[in-house]
Amino acid sequence: MYEANNNNLAHKYSEQADRYKQEQIELEKIARELEKKVDENNERASQCMEYHHLFAISVTFFQVSIALSAIATLIQRKPLWWLGLATGMFGLFYFVKGFMFFSLI
Repeated sequence: MYEANNNNLAHKYSEQADRYKQEQIELEKIARELEKKVDENNERASQCMEYHHLFAISVTFFQVSIALSAIATLIQRKPLWWLGLATGMFGLFYFVKGFMFFSLI
């Protein structure tokens, strides 16, 4: 009687083990596909971060340019205003550079 129960349990657990192995194979296949998508998205995100840095530099130059121009206006110094204008040109350069690289995608 105990042998029959043990054989039934052994058969039952053997079937479950086979089913779990099949499920594991299917899940591994799905996981590999998802890992591939993650790698592609990580590559795309790193490209976008490069553009982000160019635009961040541009914004920084624009902010410095605005500050210099405001100070030049307050203290009425024309050379400082020209420096603010030149700084704004650097900001414009990085802004255009960001869009140029962005269009290469």
